[in-house]
Amino acid sequence: MSLNKTSHKVDNPQPVVVPMSPTVKNTLEQWGRQRGTTGRVFKSPKTGGRLDNISKAWRSILKQAELDDFRFKDLRHTFGSWLAIDGVNILQIRDLMGHTDVKTTQIYAHLCPAKKEQSIMDVFS
Repeated sequence: MSLNKTSHKVDNPQPVVVPMSPTVKNTLEQWGRQRGTTGRVFKSPKTGGRLDNISKAWRSILKQAELDDFRFKDLRHTFGSWLAIDGVNILQIRDLMGHTDVKTTQIYAHLCPAKKEQSIMDVFS
């Protein structure tokens, strides 16, 4: 059985909550006002509730953008990469990405070697 981040494993039943910057929040609220909608920004076209499948929309976006080899998951990987590059603590990255094991998050550790060097300089200089 394949699980994605919107489903919750027995050993990690809590949803992953990622803080939203004020800029993103304001942009989404403004977009909703322009569309005359409130509540959820991205709603299921069938139920009006939680959107649980974006496959068709994602394929359409890729076609319009003329992208062939790009998965939705690549956006998630970019998020983790940018956090690491910006020097965010690996445990914070783990929590933001919803990983239950920090070993999964370690794939981003190689992206911040300059931060490791700077840490040594800060402590021992």
